[in-house]
Amino acid sequence: MIVVMPDPHALPWEPTPMKNPVNFWANLSRFWAENQAAADEELFHDIIPFIQTHYNISDKPSEQAIVGTSMGGIQALGTGMAHLGYFAWIGVFSPTPPSVLGDELNNALKNADKVNENLRLFEIVTGDDDLMTGPGTTEFESQLRALNIKHVYTVIPGTHSMFVWRPALANFLQEIFKK
Repeated sequence: MIVVMPDPHALPWEPTPMKNPVNFWANLSRFWAENQAAADEELFHDIIPFIQTHYNISDKPSEQAIVGTSMGGIQALGTGMAHLGYFAWIGVFSPTPPSVLGDELNNALKNADKVNENLRLFEIVTGDDDLMTGPGTTEFESQLRALNIKHVYTVIPGTHSMFVWRPALANFLQEIFKK
């Protein structure tokens, strides 16, 4: 297995005015969208071609996974859904609320059959005391259930931290590339 861990900050942080005091994440929507596009560009035009050039890797979706934690979790979700058919395994651990991805994610989720056909495992994990992203993750899981999108949802004791992400990753790695 080859594991690649790029920095989720494809763009440098920039000052963002807090126009919406009720919904913190809504203030960052423009930045998230631009950063997601830049992260995808970097992944598909720089990182993957570099790995393909230097290592003997498969291009089969059944042998490709994407996983991330927190900001990397929302990027794994956004990239995995925007490129259905490239990754058969998506792990999303304590993601920034998916609402920041906007229309691209919503459009992908409209076709539940396509999502279900392309993903062998779609796992979402959050901590039971994650006050930062837990409520948005729980809301997203309810949306997936309502849309009949197959997924595994796990709540692990803990906060927005490695104490949740380590066991989540260990479990995810034991499930991928088997089916």
